[in-house]
Amino acid sequence: MRTVSHSNLTTTKSAPKWDLAFLSGRVRNDREKTMEMFPGISMDPDIRFGKPCITGTRIDVATLLGAVAAGETAETVADEYALTVEQVRSALSYAAHVAAHLPPAVRQAS
Repeated sequence: MRTVSHSNLTTTKSAPKWDLAFLSGRVRNDREKTMEMFPGISMDPDIRFGKPCITGTRIDVATLLGAVAAGETAETVADEYALTVEQVRSALSYAAHVAAHLPPAVRQAS
């Protein structure tokens, strides 16, 4: 609480009280936007522009793939981004899954 004085007027104002029901509802709505699309991989339109990320983090799959493609080991990448090796492997598994389900880039021979 704080006291505010203006010439002859003295009032006491309390700190604003948060509507806890609103806050818990907001958290619930944020969780509803996050969608786990592969074990350990989720997407949320408000996190990293909706890119696939490691669930519970803001680290996107493409960043981890780039590090592995540059020659880093899964253990080194996990240490650099404060992840577990299993989380890095989930990113690799997700990328393999996506690549396996893309249509071929060439036409079939007739």
